Amino acid sequence: TAGQDPAKFKWLCDDSEIARTTKYDTCVEVSGVAEGKAYITCYNEEDPTIKTKYLITVEGEIEVDYRKRLVELAYDQIGIKEGLKPNGEYDNDTKFGRWYGNNGEPWCATFVSWAIAHTEYEGQKLSDIISGLSPSVNRLAEHFVDSPNLQYIESSYYGGNYVPKQGDLIFFAWLDNNGNCTYTGIDSMSHVGIVVEVKGDIIYTIEGNTSNSVAMRERGLNDCTTTSYGVWY
Repeated sequence: TAGQDPAKFKWLCDDSEIARTTKYDTCVEVSGVAEGKAYITCYNEEDPTIKTKYLITVEGEIEVDYRKRLVELAYDQIGIKEGLKPNGEYDNDTKFGRWYGNNGEPWCATFVSWAIAHTEYEGQKLSDIISGLSPSVNRLAEHFVDSPNLQYIESSYYGGNYVPKQGDLIFFAWLDNNGNCTYTGIDSMSHVGIVVEVKGDIIYTIEGNTSNSVAMRERGLNDCTTTSYGVWY
């Protein structure tokens, strides 16, 4: 302000989605909001001929909410069903299997892998974080054990104390014919989905290959069939 009283100056930004100004007694603070360019103008309110303009360039890594994007993408697939054989039976034919190259096989993990692989923003990919994509439930879970940036956490029924978050993977092992729990570790699991949200003791999920389709399901937080979670950051 070239020796002028800063309190007498007005500061304006032409794009508040790029940069914003906060005025203090002796200075103004400019905060970057998103990558891009914005003009900031300041002028003396008593004498508007005393003025200047700044071009602000905001640079930096964009923070993307991959969890929300993953769930939104998965949600868009709800209702997709398998193909049908001539006799009317479902045949595990899906766009997810065609994408992975294992069409005609059970596809819950293939669906999850497809959703991870297609979650990206301006060249940044979720698959760079969760790289161990697999059509196998067990191999997908093993990647969370083996990767230093991921965690495999057992559910509360099996001694864990983690409450899953939106975007975590959730793994299952079904009951046997006598109604007994079958989970004895990663190799005993048979199904996987994506966590949407948790309300009380209910986990809302999106799963592939459930009733021959992609669908939203409700699972019990403390059920023995809910075995574990794939957690990422």
